[in-house]
Parts: sequence; C-alpha cells; structure tokens
Amino acid sequence: MTAISETDGLDAVPGYVPGPPSLVAATREDGGLVAVTRTYRF
Repeated sequence: MTAISETDGLDAVPGYVPGPPSLVAATREDGGLVAVTRTYRF
C-alpha cells in the first residue's frame, strides 16, 4: 500500500520562492505540487 500526501501551500515556509506563473500544481514533471509518499509492505 502506498500513502501519498500532496500540498501546494508552501508559501508559508521560510525561504520559499514561488515558481513561474506558467507552472501548474501537479505531480507531473512540469508541475509545482509536492508529493510525499510512503510505501508499506504487508
């Protein structure tokens, strides 16, 4: 099972620099969404 947490609200993180306006919030290569995953093996 893989659990995924996604967020696009990083503007509150110290030192965060926003991406260019053409960047979309997505987990694709051209996206600006951060996804953290953890896989559990049963």
